[in-house]
Amino acid sequence: MAIVIALFFAFSMMIMFVGLLTMNRQTAGHNRAALQQAQAYFAARAALQHFMMKAKLCPTELYDAVEFTQGKNPLFDFSEFPSVYNGANAFAPYTTNSEIHIRVLPQKELDSKQKPKWFYRRLPGRNDVFIRVGSPFLPEFRFIAPNVVNTDANKKFTEPNAAAYASYDPERYLKYYIQDCTNKPVNSKLLQPRLVMNKAQAVATIRDWSIDRYFSDFEKVSGPERYPYSMFYEVKAVSLGHMKDLRRYNEEAIEIQVIGSIVDFQGKTFTQEQKKVQKITRLPGATP
Repeated sequence: MAIVIALFFAFSMMIMFVGLLTMNRQTAGHNRAALQQAQAYFAARAALQHFMMKAKLCPTELYDAVEFTQGKNPLFDFSEFPSVYNGANAFAPYTTNSEIHIRVLPQKELDSKQKPKWFYRRLPGRNDVFIRVGSPFLPEFRFIAPNVVNTDANKKFTEPNAAAYASYDPERYLKYYIQDCTNKPVNSKLLQPRLVMNKAQAVATIRDWSIDRYFSDFEKVSGPERYPYSMFYEVKAVSLGHMKDLRRYNEEAIEIQVIGSIVDFQGKTFTQEQKKVQKITRLPGATP
């Protein structure tokens, strides 16, 4: 009986030990995966912060590049003006064309010769909003290239014919703007060498690196290979976004897509992608 009880107790302890060992391995694996995903998340945040810092320093260049991709003239006023001002009609038909209006409230917009300074049309599909057209007959003032007017009457003053200006490669300005918002090589050239973050060769396991070792070896190790993992980030794309009540001149909404990746000590890659809608503003200075 004593032998049976001892064997039963040993067998129970073995089952408990195996269960605890399995649970510990699963928990460690989940924790490691969560840690690596968090590292990739902050890599993507690095890309976003890098881009936002450049956007803060060079807002006009970003606004112009975004407008170029749409075929718009960045110096033109693309505001949407409400048709009513203090309960009264803010626009009146121009004498030569009933579709063309001039603004009369809060005051008439006249030049030095007392002629209308600006002309307006109703936004297609809207009766409560007007857009500035610059000329009662020609919509080209709103666009960056000649002969890009859309044949669709509803899009004539709002959306240029993209095929007509595609040969100008309008996206190249935006691509050039974002190409240095990365710590990866671009066209085989490293644009941000101080932001490179490569794993130290001595890191073979998750326990082979510590913050103390990093600071003690900071002056001894040449180059950026002092980190527990390699980290890369980049801006994937910048496109038009949507933001409520965005009707003022020199404002645009963009959607920023960024990617962050890390390579751990086992050579496994973990990636995170993030998106953010941001309002950008063109600094005043140029008269639309």
